Amino acid sequence: MNIPFLTVHFKEWNCGQCTYVNSRSKTSCCVCGHPYTKERKRRTSRTDIPAYESSRSGGHSPRYSESHWNCSACTLENHEQARTCRACDSPRMLMAPTSCGVSMESPRDVSDDDGRTMNVEEWVCPYDCGATFIELILFNEHMALHQSQGSGLGSRHEEFIIDTDYVSQYKTYIKHMRKRGRMSKMAASMEIKEMEKNLRKADYKTRTKGIPSIINSTNKKRDLYICRWVEHYFCGYGDAGWGCGYRNFQMLCSYLFEFSHFKKAMFDGCGFIPTIPVLQEWIEQSWCDGFPGSDYFEGKLVGTKGKIGTNDVAALFRFFGVKMDIFDFTSPKLPDAVIRAQEEESKYSKRKPVLYEPSVDLLEWVWKYFTCPPVGKKFIPPLYLQHPGHSRTIVGAEKDRKTGEISLIIFDPAHIGPRLKDALRFDMSGDAMKDIRLQARHFVHGRYQLGVIACFDILKGEEREKLKSMDFVDEFS
Repeated sequence: MNIPFLTVHFKEWNCGQCTYVNSRSKTSCCVCGHPYTKERKRRTSRTDIPAYESSRSGGHSPRYSESHWNCSACTLENHEQARTCRACDSPRMLMAPTSCGVSMESPRDVSDDDGRTMNVEEWVCPYDCGATFIELILFNEHMALHQSQGSGLGSRHEEFIIDTDYVSQYKTYIKHMRKRGRMSKMAASMEIKEMEKNLRKADYKTRTKGIPSIINSTNKKRDLYICRWVEHYFCGYGDAGWGCGYRNFQMLCSYLFEFSHFKKAMFDGCGFIPTIPVLQEWIEQSWCDGFPGSDYFEGKLVGTKGKIGTNDVAALFRFFGVKMDIFDFTSPKLPDAVIRAQEEESKYSKRKPVLYEPSVDLLEWVWKYFTCPPVGKKFIPPLYLQHPGHSRTIVGAEKDRKTGEISLIIFDPAHIGPRLKDALRFDMSGDAMKDIRLQARHFVHGRYQLGVIACFDILKGEEREKLKSMDFVDEFS
């Protein structure tokens, strides 16, 4: 028996999941695979339409101006009766007039399908109109209209976030991902919205937990000393190429935040590690309190791509009362004959010539630090490692039981944390460990600096004032 082919007769249709326009010969979406469903007309009554009380509109219940509305997060077209987007569950925002005549969207307490009230964060306009927003993009557009009309600030001087280099680079990376086809329009919009929403909150996007425990559980051939509480932070879309110093600072903070007194003393006791734009604000605040660093950046760091080093990290820690000392290591230069021989070989290969001998003193010092902790065996913070052009975090040290060779366990912000964690789970002796286990031959720069947290207590008063003068030290004070 011949079974006839199934034929579907309809015109071009929009996917109800991602809004992609598919040809009439497709029974499912080409992008997300969502099956074609024919929309049915539904009779609605006035009781189906939610009514919201609005203090700005004189107590009247505003109605939706159109039969359908587009989601501000993923641009999906939703039905009039929908309170939330059916694709991304973002709440619908209603239009409300303002006293300044500028059109804006005002957030409300929106109830979901189960009747639960969702509290949304608002951005308050610093001008006299007092408008509030959920999305930062709409808030910036509203501020631009104020500036174009020549409006002046009134009695409201609320703090608001401006467009920084971090945000601009983040959006540029998302734009490139869209052009290359690696990210859909809906995903890109949601990614930017999530970044703007969490800009002043905890930096969970680039954080990876549990890497030290994986290394410690599988190491058998070496004597290993490692900080188990350190979380890995990697450079994301907004700080790729210049944010390594901030990421290493976050790694050190992840260890300190396991102790309650550090958690209460830093960042006004907020209880979380902030993002890079907020860290830049704290660094400038330390300058205002007399801690060094403003001369190098000419007094301006917030909103820029300024790279920070050991001095800036130490100054910020000392601003919170956490004593960090700086240790300087220099490597001897190789003989000229050896350097010339390497330069001749580099003509036929891509390998760059090495100018300095391996910094063996650095590895021996770090090994001694982890085996004989100067502060105590219960408090062994990771080390901030700085060399020309880059900085990393030393989270441990190990020694081969046969050869006695010392290796350092290093977290590099240039490595993607989730990928590194997955690689370590399946292959501990392969390429994954080569990225974080470094021997003496890898330390061939002319100069290294170590930032070491040298005190368990929070210093206050006169002791904190003494921390404003930083010198290079050779041993713990």
